[in-house]
Amino acid sequence: MPRVRRDSARRSSGSVGVGSAAAIGLVAGGISLLRLWLGSSSSITENLWAEDGLFALCSAKANFLSCIVDPYAGYLHFTPRLLSAGTALSPISWWPLASNVIAAIFVGVVAGFVWILSRRARIRAFGALVVALLPTVSPVSGR
Repeated sequence: MPRVRRDSARRSSGSVGVGSAAAIGLVAGGISLLRLWLGSSSSITENLWAEDGLFALCSAKANFLSCIVDPYAGYLHFTPRLLSAGTALSPISWWPLASNVIAAIFVGVVAGFVWILSRRARIRAFGALVVALLPTVSPVSGR
């Protein structure tokens, strides 16, 4: 009877490591906030982009559901509007911090899902890590 190693048996069962995905999500969220902080140390607590403030204000002052489906300059920004609901629940003076932390959490969740999907597609761990973290470490603007 051949011996089966435990780690190969575990790998074949479809387990992709939810703990690893959570750790990668935390790293991705941290990198997101770190990149913002490196641009300007006060930007995490003082920088609120125009649309983020507008969506949170709409959620705070009007019906949240109508704010989600109302087009903005011809675009339907569903995800930012959905995330702005958390910002709208905080005091206005905390909106920049709340908006940036919620965005970093979202980046982490997406990176964790990308890790899981990459591993399920049988991409090796290092490749899956690169794919999951690449959007957080690559430049976003053309500077």
